[in-house]
Amino acid sequence: MDKISAIVATRDRPEMIEEALASILAQTMPPDEIIVADDSRGQSARHLADKFPVRLVFTKAGGPAVARNAAVREAQYPWLAFCDDDDIWLPHRLAAQRKAMHPGIDLIYGDTVDTEGERELEFHDTAEGAVFEKLLLDNWIVTSTVLLSRKAFDKAGGFEPDFCPAEDYRLWLKVCRYGRAVKIDKPLATYREHEGQLQTKIAPMFAATAKTIEHTIADFGIAPRDVVGLTRRLRQLYFVQGRVASAESDQPAARAAYLRAWAYERSYFKAPLFWLLSFLNI
Repeated sequence: MDKISAIVATRDRPEMIEEALASILAQTMPPDEIIVADDSRGQSARHLADKFPVRLVFTKAGGPAVARNAAVREAQYPWLAFCDDDDIWLPHRLAAQRKAMHPGIDLIYGDTVDTEGERELEFHDTAEGAVFEKLLLDNWIVTSTVLLSRKAFDKAGGFEPDFCPAEDYRLWLKVCRYGRAVKIDKPLATYREHEGQLQTKIAPMFAATAKTIEHTIADFGIAPRDVVGLTRRLRQLYFVQGRVASAESDQPAARAAYLRAWAYERSYFKAPLFWLLSFLNI
């Protein structure tokens, strides 16, 4: 059976990272190694090596993409199981995914539950196989459920810092352009929401998501209108950016976003209307 390297990136979350590592060690079929990338400026995770069977690497505030890449470079095994320091693996996670490790499969993922135990992603039950176009329309793959082949990771070029905080989305898209994904039809991790998450910052996340989609389809020679529903998604992303920028009194940024939204969907007249209203600071 192919061996698995657990990849964990952390930054200044001492209590959460210990809970995350405990959940990795509590697997019914644990990984074959655990590599932790400490992305703090002061090496706040150094003590973990005294409490857990982990190898540490240090990246000094390079960001999640740099941290994960550094951990992967230290990995010895052909499969990579990711865990963010603020999430918790459910005990059966790796056992369930090991059963799906077949030739031709590059990415294996599953649902998450919130801290109340409510399942979050079950409406994507059929999203497996060749999922690239579906994934362009919505990123439902949660990093802390991903088991990824090292070959696919290397072929895709790893995590790209320029796309943060959507660097994981960029990687899943590149892997799934030619590779195949399998979904485990059960929750694999607990997703913990908190104020420090990059994903809670709406404007940067939407901007990074739009950038990720635009660059990825350009890389593969795809026009937005080639994928049903993609122009609408890009319009939505830019329009929300405009509303957020307007609420923050950044009217130049709002106007630019409204124009981008209108360019993607000319029939959406709210975009030019709000562009005009932005000159009145509305």
